[in-house]
Amino acid sequence: MADLDDLRLQVALAPVAWLWSRLNGGQQAVVLRAVDRALDTLSGIVDVKAAPQVLANRLTDRVGEVGGEALVRDPMGWLLAR
Repeated sequence: MADLDDLRLQVALAPVAWLWSRLNGGQQAVVLRAVDRALDTLSGIVDVKAAPQVLANRLTDRVGEVGGEALVRDPMGWLLAR
């Protein structure tokens, strides 16, 4: 995830690094905006510094529910739905 300059985005998206790598630049931009919005929302619920890890934990749980990243057929759609 070297493309991500913002540490909070790196933390939040770490559990889905392989899915992230499957997205093209335009798709990554869309997902980054969605993640940024999710982090803003979470920051109103939990401590701002905790929000990236809370989102990462949620993504970890969701990846586990589908049986792993390799089983996700539409990475962008899946990420945006989570």
